[in-house]
Amino acid sequence: MEFGLRYLKMLSLIPAPPQEIDAITLHRKLGDEDLEVDLRSVQRDLHRLSVLFPITCTEGTRPLRWSWAAHAPPLTAGGIGPVLALALVLADTYFTVAMPQSIRDALAPLTRAARGVLATREGTTPAELAKRFRVVPKGPAARTPEVAPAVLEAVTRALAERRKLAARYRPATGELTEYVLDPLACVQRGALLYLVAWKPGRQDRLYLLHRFESAALLDAPAEPDDTFDLDAFLARGELGFAVDDREIAFVARFDARAARVVAEAPLADDQTLEPLPGGEVRVRATLRRTHELEGWLLGFGPAVVVEGPPELAEAMAKTAHAMAARYPAPA
Repeated sequence: MEFGLRYLKMLSLIPAPPQEIDAITLHRKLGDEDLEVDLRSVQRDLHRLSVLFPITCTEGTRPLRWSWAAHAPPLTAGGIGPVLALALVLADTYFTVAMPQSIRDALAPLTRAARGVLATREGTTPAELAKRFRVVPKGPAARTPEVAPAVLEAVTRALAERRKLAARYRPATGELTEYVLDPLACVQRGALLYLVAWKPGRQDRLYLLHRFESAALLDAPAEPDDTFDLDAFLARGELGFAVDDREIAFVARFDARAARVVAEAPLADDQTLEPLPGGEVRVRATLRRTHELEGWLLGFGPAVVVEGPPELAEAMAKTAHAMAARYPAPA
């Protein structure tokens, strides 16, 4: 419980901008509140909390100085209110599906405190909403891969302090490789947590955090990342594993039921729907061609027929024929 109280007190002591606080001052203030903890733990806690809350630190200064982000109101010394408590409980519901255990463990003291707040407000709107919201994973309930806490801490500190990272990484090939990386961003996709980083030569790549066997923060500063745009990186379809960098003029026939899916959740801003005889709908949209797109289309089975571009239609046909060849003819 003391661990959770320390987190709550730290969050309440971090000021809104333009005010800032460093770990040394925060450590002293915690001691004044009879929360005994060493300075190193306070520094680690700040980096953990910055993953979960909109807390930022100055770059290029020592000691690092912390504040809430400009758009985020700080917690008051009064602790967690019912609305914030609801937000924390709902976040925990989502994290159970999507976040590595190491991150859930870091948030657990705050979540326990939030549940306590809601328990004392039985019958209120936040308490009732907390009972009636759930997050259900799409597809099979795959186990979330575990990220080593030391790796997560090293990565988050490297991102916050813009420092290089020495890492031992085991890719899908299974061959352990050592890298010196310039971390750029962390991106969560489903239950997987990725590090976007530059290898030497400023080549951006994705690394799954659970495949890091170790990661150590280096004193050397990371390369300036002025040329890297995370939103542009994602827009290129990198997390969907792009087949190439080109946009495609996607055209496909969807049966009536499948068409309702794309009517309610459009594939792109320029999507158009053309009703066809027999109830089918022709869908047109400008998309990135990714392996994720191809897998999504295959999930519809015979309810979707890709008409263009020709290379995508051919790839889908080859996959469908290869799948059919692996099954015996139906009786």
